[in-house]
Amino acid sequence: AIYYMQVDPWVGLPCLQVRESYAGARSRDTYLPEFVCPLLLPDLVARFFLFYSEIFAWGREVVSVRLGHRSLADGASFRALAHREVPWIHIEDPCELDRNLNCVLGSLEEKRLRVAICGARVAIQIQGAPIGLGRLSLGLAAGSDGSGAEPRAEPRADRVRGSSMATDRLRALPIAPAAP
Repeated sequence: AIYYMQVDPWVGLPCLQVRESYAGARSRDTYLPEFVCPLLLPDLVARFFLFYSEIFAWGREVVSVRLGHRSLADGASFRALAHREVPWIHIEDPCELDRNLNCVLGSLEEKRLRVAICGARVAIQIQGAPIGLGRLSLGLAAGSDGSGAEPRAEPRADRVRGSSMATDRLRALPIAPAAP
C-alpha cells in the first residue's frame, strides 16, 4: 500500500528513505515532511486495486518503497535484487536490497494474489466494496466518527470508481526506464 501511495499522483505520499543529507538532523521531526492524504478511504482503496490490477507492470516493475517511484526490474537500482528476471511480482526489501520479498510466494500463491486483486477491482466497480472490506473495514460503521450519526449507506459510485480523468491520470504514470 505504501508504494502505491507514493506513485499515485493524487496521493503523493513522500518517500521516507533517510538520505545522507539528513544524517546531521537532530531528530526525525526535523526532516520528515508532513503528509495528509487528500483522498477519502473508499477512493484510496478503489485506486489501490485499480493500480495493482490494471496499471502496475506485474512481473517487470518493482515495488520499491525505498525509491518511491516506478521502476523496472532490469534497472540499475535493482542489480542486486534476486530473481528479478522471473515474471512474478517483485517487492524489494528496503533494507536488504538483494532480497525479493516474492520469495514467500509459490507459483500458485502468486497467481491467487493477482486474481484476488483483480477480483477486488471488479467488486468495487460492481458493488462498491470487495468481499471482506465491507462497511466496517472501510470505516463506515455507525458512529465510527464518534458522532453516533448514521453514515451514508455506501460511498458514492462516482467517487469510488474514480472519474475517467482521475483514472487516466493514474494509468499515465510513467515507469522509469532501465538505467544503462
